[in-house]
Amino acid sequence: MTVSYNLDVSKKSWANAFKILFRWRGSIWRLVWKELIIWLVIYYAVMVFYRSEWILTPDGQRDFERLAHHIDKRIDWIPLTFILAFFVAIVLGRWTRIIDNMGYIENAAITIAMTVRGTMEKDVIAKRSLVRYLCLAQVLVFRDISVRVRRRFPNLESIVQAGFMEEEEKELIEELDIDADKYWMPCNWACSLAWRLKESNNLTSETPLMHIVTEIKNFRSNLSTLCNFDWVPVPVAYPQVVYFAVYIYFLLGLIGRQVIIGLEAENKDTIDIVFPFMTVLQFVFYVGWVKVAESLLNPMGEDDDHFECNSLIDKNITTALAIVDDTYDQVPTLRLDRFKTQKDPMYAEGSVRKVSYCPQFMGSAAALVLAAEDELVNMVAVKTEPLNEEECSDGTPANGPPTVMRRNRRLMPSEEQKDRLHWQLFLRRTVSLRNMEQSEFMTQSKDIHRTQLDLQVSMPSQRFNLSHSSFTDSNVQQSHHRGGDHVIRAPALDEILEEESPSRKSSVNHKISGEKQVCRQMLHVSGTHFEDERIPLEKWEEYRKTTPFGYLPLLTIDGKVFPQSFAMARYLAKKLGFDGKTAFESAWVDAIGDQYKERSSTSIIAMQNI
Repeated sequence: MTVSYNLDVSKKSWANAFKILFRWRGSIWRLVWKELIIWLVIYYAVMVFYRSEWILTPDGQRDFERLAHHIDKRIDWIPLTFILAFFVAIVLGRWTRIIDNMGYIENAAITIAMTVRGTMEKDVIAKRSLVRYLCLAQVLVFRDISVRVRRRFPNLESIVQAGFMEEEEKELIEELDIDADKYWMPCNWACSLAWRLKESNNLTSETPLMHIVTEIKNFRSNLSTLCNFDWVPVPVAYPQVVYFAVYIYFLLGLIGRQVIIGLEAENKDTIDIVFPFMTVLQFVFYVGWVKVAESLLNPMGEDDDHFECNSLIDKNITTALAIVDDTYDQVPTLRLDRFKTQKDPMYAEGSVRKVSYCPQFMGSAAALVLAAEDELVNMVAVKTEPLNEEECSDGTPANGPPTVMRRNRRLMPSEEQKDRLHWQLFLRRTVSLRNMEQSEFMTQSKDIHRTQLDLQVSMPSQRFNLSHSSFTDSNVQQSHHRGGDHVIRAPALDEILEEESPSRKSSVNHKISGEKQVCRQMLHVSGTHFEDERIPLEKWEEYRKTTPFGYLPLLTIDGKVFPQSFAMARYLAKKLGFDGKTAFESAWVDAIGDQYKERSSTSIIAMQNI
């Protein structure tokens, strides 16, 4: 029977440890005292053998001392703590699962009582038979996995005499000739009986029938889990390793833990302790640990801490029959409860503590008063802003009043914003392939129709900023234009190189669509000076005749003209070193560009359909 000590530790006290330590039944002392006495007897026999000059010569004693020194230095190579910890963890997990599946019948009995209605004799017999079949299934399982239950029910006839089974039912079990267990038969009888009750209208519909069948299945599943744990134990090699390690450890300790008294011995002890106190403590800890694990391996046995299965069987049959028969349809006379007029909770006079009542079920900050209930609190709106690089580590911006930062909030971008974000990804990939120290793109929504896009690239000696401006140069000429009304303002450079070359010049004059902007960004980031030519709308028809395909943009290098934005971008990437150092990196650059191209094409088609 399981030893209960919960009452001893119901209140913290300095005496709780002694109340538990000085228990005998189920204690560690009861588990290890026999092995400890045997070990001490052998230990003292070895001591006599070592110290007796009649048995060992002085040279023999020196050899014994060297052997003891050798064992004592290497005995800790046996990882007892590691082995025992894992073994006990596995065994304790199995023990917990067995407790959870012992099988309590109250839920099934209440379901049967609530669904099978009627007080006629046949109804009462049917309900009692249903719960008795479940208890019979539990008895059949327990008698095969618990020694105590097997002693109580050594054969099927003893089960009949105990009332769990009828003679006819015993004959049905014995007549079934199969090479397997028959634990399922009572559950099968219960399901068949429930179906007959449905056929005879004792069950109002199929819903209560399914509730009964579900409870029967759950009860049977718990019993099958117990069988599984009994049929498939922990692999025998694991307990063998544990037992072997522990017992070898203390067998070697019979020699290695001897007190060495030789004057010339290297490992001579300074104190001649006859009783090996520290080794005995170690023995109690490790061997007691093993004994606990051994007890948990099969908790259905006969030890003090093993489950009392017979008590559970008696409890289940008594409780189930009381639920479905003795207390069936019992409801006390309904009266208005005292809590209607009795507002204060009542306690026995001796149990009332002389302390002020403190409510337990409250939040930890519920008692914090920051403002009176009738006080008017001024509420202000707080602007929500995305995090930026100047934000302090505690979430407060470097300058200005604190603002609310929402990291997980994402505003739905417009098609224009999506296009520009794709170009940011493209340029970020190409810049990173040149091993720049840092590249970061920051996009901030200014209004519902327009977007300001900033690009910052940090290099060892240069810093560029891109905003609403344009730039020109004389070596490389780039011209571009989008006809019609759908002209999108795209990012451009705001700051040119910190040190402008004397032979170059820059100017600002026009707006440009985002698809061509990557060429300008690569030219400027690489430090290549170029001229940015903008074609006004009124001159477009005349200029169209000089273009290869009849549209812009165009890239002119030393008189050679290149059309198509993505062709220009790939060409400049190769010329300026943005196409990657390896073939694999180049393929990734092309893949990002193609992804944006497909995305951009879809956006144009959507805009044309508006």
